[in-house]
Amino acid sequence: MNGIQIAFLVINIIAVIIAPIVAVVIAQHLQNRQAKRKDKIEIFKTLVYTNAYSWGSHYRAFESINSIPVIFADNEKVIKAHTGYINACRTDKEELTESQRDAIKTAKVKLLEEMSKVLGYKSEWHVFTETYLPSGIAEDMMRKKQFEDIQLSAEGFFEHFKQMGKTTNIDPPIEEKKEKKK
Repeated sequence: MNGIQIAFLVINIIAVIIAPIVAVVIAQHLQNRQAKRKDKIEIFKTLVYTNAYSWGSHYRAFESINSIPVIFADNEKVIKAHTGYINACRTDKEELTESQRDAIKTAKVKLLEEMSKVLGYKSEWHVFTETYLPSGIAEDMMRKKQFEDIQLSAEGFFEHFKQMGKTTNIDPPIEEKKEKKK
Protein backbone atom coordinates (compact mmCIF):
# COMPACT_ATOMS: atom_id res chain seq x y z
CA MET A 1 0.00 0.00 0.00
CA ASN A 2 1.30 3.37 -0.87
CA GLY A 3 0.78 6.60 1.09
CA ILE A 4 -2.30 7.69 -0.85
CA GLN A 5 -4.08 4.39 -0.29
CA ILE A 6 -3.30 4.53 3.42
CA ALA A 7 -4.64 8.12 3.60
CA PHE A 8 -7.88 7.06 1.85
CA LEU A 9 -8.21 4.08 4.20
CA VAL A 10 -7.79 6.33 7.27
CA ILE A 11 -10.26 8.87 5.85
CA ASN A 12 -12.82 6.12 5.17
CA ILE A 13 -12.41 4.69 8.68
CA ILE A 14 -12.85 8.15 10.22
CA ALA A 15 -15.86 8.84 7.99
CA VAL A 16 -17.47 5.52 8.97
CA ILE A 17 -17.01 6.34 12.65
CA ILE A 18 -17.84 10.06 12.61
CA ALA A 19 -20.69 10.19 10.06
CA PRO A 20 -23.28 8.38 12.25
CA ILE A 21 -22.33 10.50 15.26
CA VAL A 22 -22.71 13.72 13.28
CA ALA A 23 -26.01 12.47 11.85
CA VAL A 24 -27.36 11.73 15.35
CA VAL A 25 -26.25 15.13 16.66
CA ILE A 26 -27.88 16.93 13.73
CA ALA A 27 -31.09 14.86 14.04
CA GLN A 28 -31.27 15.58 17.79
CA HIS A 29 -30.78 19.30 17.19
CA LEU A 30 -33.58 19.33 14.59
CA GLN A 31 -35.91 17.38 16.91
CA ASN A 32 -35.24 19.82 19.76
CA ARG A 33 -35.98 22.77 17.48
CA GLN A 34 -39.17 21.13 16.28
CA ALA A 35 -40.30 20.35 19.86
CA LYS A 36 -39.68 23.96 20.95
CA ARG A 37 -41.65 25.27 17.98
CA LYS A 38 -44.47 22.84 18.74
CA ASP A 39 -44.59 24.09 22.35
CA LYS A 40 -44.71 27.70 21.15
CA ILE A 41 -47.49 26.93 18.69
CA GLU A 42 -49.50 25.10 21.37
CA ILE A 43 -49.31 28.09 23.71
CA PHE A 44 -50.20 30.49 20.90
CA LYS A 45 -53.15 28.36 19.77
CA THR A 46 -54.50 28.11 23.32
CA LEU A 47 -54.38 31.88 23.74
CA VAL A 48 -55.99 32.48 20.34
CA TYR A 49 -58.73 29.90 21.08
CA THR A 50 -59.52 31.52 24.40
CA ASN A 51 -59.16 35.11 23.19
CA ALA A 52 -62.92 35.68 23.07
CA TYR A 53 -63.13 35.77 26.87
CA SER A 54 -60.94 36.59 29.82
CA TRP A 55 -57.77 34.51 29.95
CA GLY A 56 -58.01 34.58 33.73
CA SER A 57 -61.19 32.50 33.60
CA HIS A 58 -59.71 29.65 31.55
CA TYR A 59 -57.21 27.22 33.09
CA ARG A 60 -55.43 26.36 29.83
CA ALA A 61 -54.95 30.05 29.09
CA PHE A 62 -53.64 30.60 32.61
CA GLU A 63 -51.15 27.73 32.15
CA SER A 64 -50.08 29.10 28.79
CA ILE A 65 -49.54 32.62 30.13
CA ASN A 66 -47.34 31.24 32.91
CA SER A 67 -45.35 29.13 30.41
CA ILE A 68 -44.42 32.02 28.14
CA PRO A 69 -41.28 33.15 30.05
CA VAL A 70 -39.85 29.63 29.72
CA ILE A 71 -41.01 28.62 26.24
CA PHE A 72 -40.40 32.00 24.58
CA ALA A 73 -37.28 32.84 26.63
CA ASP A 74 -35.27 33.27 23.42
CA ASN A 75 -37.46 36.12 22.16
CA GLU A 76 -37.12 39.45 23.89
CA LYS A 77 -40.16 41.09 22.25
CA VAL A 78 -42.51 38.31 23.38
CA ILE A 79 -41.11 38.46 26.90
CA LYS A 80 -41.55 42.24 26.94
CA ALA A 81 -45.16 41.92 25.70
CA HIS A 82 -45.79 39.20 28.30
CA THR A 83 -44.47 41.47 31.06
CA GLY A 84 -46.69 44.27 29.75
CA TYR A 85 -49.73 42.00 29.90
CA ILE A 86 -48.93 40.78 33.43
CA ASN A 87 -48.39 44.36 34.62
CA ALA A 88 -51.67 45.48 33.04
CA CYS A 89 -53.49 42.67 34.89
CA ARG A 90 -52.04 43.57 38.29
CA THR A 91 -54.55 45.39 40.41
CA ASP A 92 -55.61 45.38 44.02
CA LYS A 93 -59.19 46.22 43.14
CA GLU A 94 -61.92 43.66 42.57
CA GLU A 95 -63.65 45.72 39.88
CA LEU A 96 -61.59 46.99 36.97
CA THR A 97 -62.07 50.46 35.56
CA GLU A 98 -62.74 50.90 31.86
CA SER A 99 -59.19 52.20 31.31
CA GLN A 100 -57.76 49.12 33.09
CA ARG A 101 -59.86 46.82 30.89
CA ASP A 102 -58.65 48.68 27.80
CA ALA A 103 -55.02 48.42 28.95
CA ILE A 104 -55.40 44.67 29.51
CA LYS A 105 -57.03 44.19 26.11
CA THR A 106 -54.30 46.20 24.37
CA ALA A 107 -51.54 44.29 26.18
CA LYS A 108 -53.24 40.99 25.34
CA VAL A 109 -53.40 41.81 21.63
CA LYS A 110 -49.79 43.04 21.65
CA LEU A 111 -48.70 39.73 23.19
CA LEU A 112 -50.59 37.70 20.58
CA GLU A 113 -49.16 39.87 17.82
CA GLU A 114 -45.56 39.37 18.99
CA MET A 115 -46.05 35.64 19.37
CA SER A 116 -47.51 35.37 15.87
CA LYS A 117 -44.51 37.21 14.41
CA VAL A 118 -42.11 34.79 16.10
CA LEU A 119 -44.05 31.84 14.71
CA GLY A 120 -44.11 33.31 11.21
CA TYR A 121 -47.83 33.91 11.01
CA LYS A 122 -49.17 36.99 9.31
CA SER A 123 -50.95 39.02 11.88
CA GLU A 124 -52.82 42.24 11.91
CA TRP A 125 -54.22 43.97 14.96
CA HIS A 126 -57.85 43.40 13.94
CA VAL A 127 -57.34 39.62 13.75
CA PHE A 128 -56.88 39.51 17.52
CA THR A 129 -59.50 42.12 18.42
CA GLU A 130 -62.37 40.67 16.41
CA THR A 131 -63.27 37.41 18.13
CA TYR A 132 -66.17 35.03 17.66
CA LEU A 133 -68.09 33.64 20.61
CA PRO A 134 -71.48 32.13 19.78
CA SER A 135 -74.28 33.11 22.15
CA GLY A 136 -74.93 29.46 23.05
CA ILE A 137 -71.37 29.01 24.29
CA ALA A 138 -71.47 32.33 26.13
CA GLU A 139 -74.74 31.30 27.82
CA ASP A 140 -73.26 27.89 28.70
CA MET A 141 -70.22 29.59 30.24
CA MET A 142 -72.51 31.87 32.25
CA ARG A 143 -74.55 28.89 33.53
CA LYS A 144 -71.38 27.05 34.53
CA LYS A 145 -70.17 30.14 36.38
CA GLN A 146 -73.51 30.49 38.17
CA PHE A 147 -73.44 26.79 39.10
CA GLU A 148 -69.91 27.13 40.49
CA ASP A 149 -71.00 30.18 42.50
CA ILE A 150 -73.94 28.20 43.95
CA GLN A 151 -71.61 25.31 44.82
CA LEU A 152 -69.22 27.66 46.59
CA SER A 153 -72.10 29.29 48.49
CA ALA A 154 -73.44 25.89 49.56
CA GLU A 155 -69.97 24.80 50.62
CA GLY A 156 -69.65 27.91 52.79
CA PHE A 157 -73.12 27.35 54.22
CA PHE A 158 -72.35 23.75 55.22
CA GLU A 159 -68.92 24.69 56.53
CA HIS A 160 -70.62 27.26 58.79
CA PHE A 161 -72.91 24.56 60.26
CA LYS A 162 -70.00 22.17 60.60
CA GLN A 163 -68.12 24.77 62.64
CA MET A 164 -71.23 25.40 64.75
CA GLY A 165 -71.45 21.68 65.48
CA LYS A 166 -67.83 21.61 66.63
CA THR A 167 -68.26 24.51 69.00
CA THR A 168 -71.58 23.43 70.52
CA ASN A 169 -71.03 19.65 70.52
CA ILE A 170 -74.43 19.07 68.94
CA ASP A 171 -73.44 15.59 67.84
CA PRO A 172 -70.50 14.18 69.83
CA PRO A 173 -68.29 11.59 68.12
CA ILE A 174 -69.35 7.93 68.35
CA GLU A 175 -66.50 7.03 70.72
CA GLU A 176 -67.78 9.52 73.29
CA LYS A 177 -71.29 8.03 73.10
CA LYS A 178 -69.89 4.52 73.74
CA GLU A 179 -67.87 5.70 76.74
CA LYS A 180 -70.94 7.36 78.30
CA LYS A 181 -72.94 4.10 78.02
CA LYS A 182 -70.31 2.17 80.01
